[in-house]
Amino acid sequence: MRIALVHDWFIGLGGSEQVFKQILACYPNADIFCLIDHLNPNQREYILQGKKTNTSFLQRLPFSKRIYRYFLPLFRRGIESFDLSGYDLIISSSHAVAKGVITGKDQMHICYCHTPMRYAWDLKTEYLKEIKSNTLRKRLSAQLDKIKKWDLETASNVNYFIANSKYIAKRIKKNYKREAHVIYPSANTNLFVPNNKQKNDEGYAIVVSRMVPYKKLDIILNAYAQLPNHKLKIVGTGPMRKKLEAMASPNVEIMPYQPFKNLVELIKNADFFILAANEDFGITSIEAQACGIPVLALEKGGYLESVVADKTGVFYSEQTSESIAKGVLEISSKLDAFDKETIRANAELFSEERFRMALKSFVDEKLVKA
Repeated sequence: MRIALVHDWFIGLGGSEQVFKQILACYPNADIFCLIDHLNPNQREYILQGKKTNTSFLQRLPFSKRIYRYFLPLFRRGIESFDLSGYDLIISSSHAVAKGVITGKDQMHICYCHTPMRYAWDLKTEYLKEIKSNTLRKRLSAQLDKIKKWDLETASNVNYFIANSKYIAKRIKKNYKREAHVIYPSANTNLFVPNNKQKNDEGYAIVVSRMVPYKKLDIILNAYAQLPNHKLKIVGTGPMRKKLEAMASPNVEIMPYQPFKNLVELIKNADFFILAANEDFGITSIEAQACGIPVLALEKGGYLESVVADKTGVFYSEQTSESIAKGVLEISSKLDAFDKETIRANAELFSEERFRMALKSFVDEKLVKA
């Protein structure tokens, strides 16, 4: 059986790439297709086992790594340009347009949906805010409306949907009118492990995130500006970096992305992990819990399925600096009450082994029925 794996793009290492790594581990002989691939050698080895990808014409456009998101009107052409007619099974890993690949009636297409395309369905306004030109903004708005219509139409080309959370399964049902089976993403619970050493006296919270608008790092910074006696480390990079650095108060340290070993140590030694985005699932919340540290998370979206209130973390109710500041004070007052082993046990429910077993079982079942 010939298998094709389709992913939107490979620019760096994020949550969807972590999932794709596990899908590829299930089907190591599959061919890989994506719009754009700009992985460095270390990322390629880690995510793709060193394999090369088949890319679209977008790969050859100038500055495709830096401004690829502005190619959005061309994404449809790019994803439909792949000839997958020689494959029996297509598994798309889609948070944008990967599920829109053209398949035939004799092929099985299973889509692992990280989210229905954010740009088209729920982040259109935020996406357009980044466009300074009024003329270009209006044109892109019209393009997004067309893409939303196309995104809905292509849902019928998918035989089976897998969602990364119950939250996303509901959105698939609402937007595409399709049912979805839930298989939670995984975290590497073998590498993210608790710190058995005595904790240092520094005492800090940590955020690990891409610096993009929907991650809401600005409201975390505003919260810590109100809490001068509480320390925060933010690890990440992205288009908002300079803006965030200018906002940071003296009690906040903004760090670039760290080598993996350093990152794990930073998380292990933190008092707690903070998450402000309304995430579809949130793999970093599991990585933090695997290190035995509690999580301060927004009481919405996928975090409701990965964080257990007062056992593995604390929820705050609103996406505001005031609500986060209140949450920081609450979780800081409860640190001694959290049990490292209990937090770790919750993370182990989302191990890589469980993910691979669940995915292969689901795919095998559907192939037998075909």
